[in-house]
Amino acid sequence: MANQEHLDILKQGVEVWNRWRKEHLGIFPDLTFADLSFADLRGANLNRANLSRADLNRANLRGVHLRGAELGRANLIKLDETLVQTNLPWAANIRRTRHMGDFTNWKNHGDYQKGLNRLLRDLKASS
Repeated sequence: MANQEHLDILKQGVEVWNRWRKEHLGIFPDLTFADLSFADLRGANLNRANLSRADLNRANLRGVHLRGAELGRANLIKLDETLVQTNLPWAANIRRTRHMGDFTNWKNHGDYQKGLNRLLRDLKASS
């Protein structure tokens, strides 16, 4: 279960959260099993946070810092748009490990086919 103090601070907003993180550099936030669905976490410092089994369904993670964060079994459904639109290393890592294709140009047959081929290639390589 998430550390209730950590969760309460995060619920006060990203500005409060990031200030608290700067003041408590040695603390690794425990947000396991936290319900962060639909949360606006833009720009949040979640480096080295434990987000195992957290529900991040439809959370806004644009600009979030997740270096060293634990995301094992986190619910990342509906993050496709955020993951495709950012070039941050953590997003690339999730795209690669969860085999998420970029189908933002699905109406353009050539681009769609390239995205589908990349996804199939990655799935073959992982098996």
